[in-house]
Amino acid sequence: MRKLLILCVDRDDDLGYKAGVKTPVIGFEKNREAAIALALKDPEDSDLNTIFGGLKLYEEMRLRGYDVEIVTIAGDHTRGVSADQKIAKELDEILRIFPAERTIVVTDGADDELVLPIIGSRLKIDAVRRIVVKQAQNLESAYYQIKQLLNDPGVSRVFFIPIGITLLIYAISLLFNKPEGAVILIFAFIGLYFLLRGLGLSDSLNSFYISLKRSFFEGKVTFVTYISAVIVGIIATIQGFVALWYYYTSPTIVGYFNLLMIFLNSSIWWFTAAVLLSIFGKLIDDFIEKKELKGLSLPFFVISASLILWGGSTYMLSLNEIFEIERRVALQYLSLSIVISIFISILGIWLSGQTKKERAESV
Repeated sequence: MRKLLILCVDRDDDLGYKAGVKTPVIGFEKNREAAIALALKDPEDSDLNTIFGGLKLYEEMRLRGYDVEIVTIAGDHTRGVSADQKIAKELDEILRIFPAERTIVVTDGADDELVLPIIGSRLKIDAVRRIVVKQAQNLESAYYQIKQLLNDPGVSRVFFIPIGITLLIYAISLLFNKPEGAVILIFAFIGLYFLLRGLGLSDSLNSFYISLKRSFFEGKVTFVTYISAVIVGIIATIQGFVALWYYYTSPTIVGYFNLLMIFLNSSIWWFTAAVLLSIFGKLIDDFIEKKELKGLSLPFFVISASLILWGGSTYMLSLNEIFEIERRVALQYLSLSIVISIFISILGIWLSGQTKKERAESV
């Protein structure tokens, strides 16, 4: 018989977040129970209809002679990379249990369909079934649709936070009788927001906030080290801008590239300290919880990269006679930084390898 997988996708993990259902959910009865559990928590959730749509499709394909199984997989409530990684992990787990070669993917919209490339890299996708809920005419009004859209946590964060911060900036500028400064700050904020969204850093910031909140409630060392890292990062930024402003306002003409090098050279070790604080906090928590120290080599690579950036920026600034240092001495700094960074990187790789070896022997 032909093996076929009916795959229901819940990328934002409403099943786990709202109903407390652990995924993957395998089998007809288990999926029906999961759908009922979600319906009791939130009868308006579209993922509920996705699962019921998958159950209906399961029965149809079984009648047509397929060796069929239905499975619901979920990502993470924050969406982003962590959600896609969780879906990939669950899909690999399912394929070990039910080694299908083909699948029909059931979703409730475009957000869930973002994981189709992940699924397609492991299975041949025969079809994609999008479940669209039919509403009564009066519920299809613009008011209802907008209300439902804004109630979605992901949409509300994208929509309300930028508008709220923009209005707050304008209100503060009026309070200090500086409305002209509001225009500059608002444009700067909008530009930064678009940059973060475009580079995908907003998901990373959201993941950092969730990790910070989780570490606080679970009483982990990472809460203290994350807060410390943020403070040190702010100090690093201020330190860099102070040095940049000093040379920018000096009588000597300094180009934009040199200003960038000045900022980097003045703040690099502060930023390094911030990154190391966050890494060490995670390593300490993993050690206390007796987990594998996966990021043991990261501090070594961070220090190595910082050495190269510091040595390189120092040499470039000496070439343009921004720093009062001989080029020969700056070149020696750069050469020594490269040699030491290579040594530190090798040491980190060796130490990480030794740790993995000892762990494998103990198992």
